[in-house]
Amino acid sequence: MKKFFKLFFSRFALVAIAIILQVALIVVINYYLVYEFPWINLLVIALGVVTFFAIVNRNLPASFKLPYLIIVCLAPIVGVTVYGIFGNVGLSKKNRKKLDEVHAELRMFCQQESATMTKLYQISPQAYGQAMYIEQTSYLPTYENCSVRYLPMGEDFFESLIEELKKAKRYILMEYFIIEEGKMWNTIYDILKQKAKEGVEVHFMYDDVGSIGKVSNDYFYKMRNDGINACKFSPFKAFVSPIHNNRDHRKICVIDGDIGYIGGVNLADEYINVTHPYGKWKDNAVIMRGQCVDSLIWMFIQLYNPNSLKKLKISDYLLYDHPKYESSGFVAPYGDGPRPAYDDYIGQTVYSTIINQAKKYVYIITPYLIVDYDFLAALKNAVKRGVDVKILLPHIPDKKLINILTKSNYEDLIANGVEIYEYTPGFVHAKMVVADDDIAAIGTINLDYRSFVHHFECGVWLYNEKCILDMKNDFLTIVKTESELISLEKAHQPLFNRLIKDILSIIAPMM
Repeated sequence: MKKFFKLFFSRFALVAIAIILQVALIVVINYYLVYEFPWINLLVIALGVVTFFAIVNRNLPASFKLPYLIIVCLAPIVGVTVYGIFGNVGLSKKNRKKLDEVHAELRMFCQQESATMTKLYQISPQAYGQAMYIEQTSYLPTYENCSVRYLPMGEDFFESLIEELKKAKRYILMEYFIIEEGKMWNTIYDILKQKAKEGVEVHFMYDDVGSIGKVSNDYFYKMRNDGINACKFSPFKAFVSPIHNNRDHRKICVIDGDIGYIGGVNLADEYINVTHPYGKWKDNAVIMRGQCVDSLIWMFIQLYNPNSLKKLKISDYLLYDHPKYESSGFVAPYGDGPRPAYDDYIGQTVYSTIINQAKKYVYIITPYLIVDYDFLAALKNAVKRGVDVKILLPHIPDKKLINILTKSNYEDLIANGVEIYEYTPGFVHAKMVVADDDIAAIGTINLDYRSFVHHFECGVWLYNEKCILDMKNDFLTIVKTESELISLEKAHQPLFNRLIKDILSIIAPMM
């Protein structure tokens, strides 16, 4: 009971209730006006028609348009209100202006070396095409002579991160969706405080929604008092706005310009299996060294500057004499986010392209599988081409309703030859796609609408890097020793779950 009251009266719950009440009040007022002034009903119908065609003609995936179209047709007042408040998945004009100012400077420093792309084209025109897509949409180049090491668990990431943070001499940049007091965060925090005392520049940003209920509302002030330049991304406020969908789901760390981390691991104890809310937690990350870290600096400053009092200049943080590491591979970190910050659904397209161009196998790890028809068709069509498609998902879900949506895709995929595995010890939070021993993508991007459409995300595309085989072997080891192959019979969902799925699948793109 105590836990329930703590949750109910938390900042998140109170703000959520305030937003719901605001939406309800707007709808009630509209219905009252229609009842009192019949001519307004004609105005509402006209507005509904205009809204309907506005939605149809928006440059958005059909799956995103559908729920709004249904609501507008069934209940014009509710539909127009909801679409007016939440239908704009993009950024506010103020935030767009801030990002544009940052982009104008940043793009001057992220120039593609033509020799690298010429070499990549000669090796693989298909890989060249994927790298070109990332450059054209994420505005970030492809690099050679970098070092990338795969970290197969959150514990491996934590151990590596602690070791490298202690070595920091110039600066530390960190951007995470979740921080929560406990062994992991407290250990990192102590190091950051010590480094700040030593004169190392420490800049830290965490997402306000991701960390609600895990740290206090003014926690960033505490960090500032300890010498850390801290800020919250897009503070969560009690008014209706689409910004509540546009969260910073990235996990980035850069140390002294030559070391960078990307992966699924947040800074809380379940990610390193100190606590076990959903059984054993499977996560992963990569540590990168070399010029590719420049792109992580770019992405950090891109979101940090619009949210922080202190504005950073990328020229002050780039390392201009990167060591060259022995590698025949190519590395392309990339960002993604809501329109108009980005003009395409980059994370989804990177994954889809790997699947569509695979020749031998595609192995996928993801906590969720809530995707549109085209993505599911790509998986099934890969099997029809003779590609071995395997997907690893959680056995113990963190969100039960979301898990119903995920499981609703099992039966059709399995019937078409896709192998679905569940991680029997607990929950999978890793996000990774590996194909054909030579190409992979890893980062923060889940296979769901939140990551594909609403959130700021990041990842790294890899070609011919040695660590790709480590990713493949980690996947196959888990499938062999810690997973259950889901049969077609077991994939069949009970009637209640199918009904819930039918309802949730309509509104899933909005959430």
